[in-house]
Amino acid sequence: MKHSTRSKQTYRSPSTGQAVPTPAPAPAAPPAPVAPTLPAAVQERPQQTFGVTLSDGKNQQLLCVATRRRDGGYTTCLQVIERAPDGKVKSSERGATQKHANVEEARAAIDKAVNLALKQGWIQRRGRGGYLARPDTFDLNSIPKPKGVKR
Repeated sequence: MKHSTRSKQTYRSPSTGQAVPTPAPAPAAPPAPVAPTLPAAVQERPQQTFGVTLSDGKNQQLLCVATRRRDGGYTTCLQVIERAPDGKVKSSERGATQKHANVEEARAAIDKAVNLALKQGWIQRRGRGGYLARPDTFDLNSIPKPKGVKR
């Protein structure tokens, strides 16, 4: 005969000797929400790369990119990419490479390069700022019939 290790649902009252059901435990409060935290090394890690993409409106792009070096400085460079009509890269040229001691100098150099490029005719694409819904093609009074159904 095996003995159960589970607690019984009833107990004997010491005064009367009768079986008395055990009171149900109070429901546990839901745990408090915990804000996600990242290790300190991840939170304080500086940005590795940043940049701006300009275009000529047709098939060329000008990338102004800053990349973080191992010593903590940044390298900025400009890259001109020419694409074929099917989207494949035809040619790519890199130039105007500079080294900077910190991120502020690199950002200033990227801003200066972008301003010069804009004056020369490059175009900076602006985002639309979200989803733009298309207008309705019908309303409740003119719901289209399914195709292939004759009535």
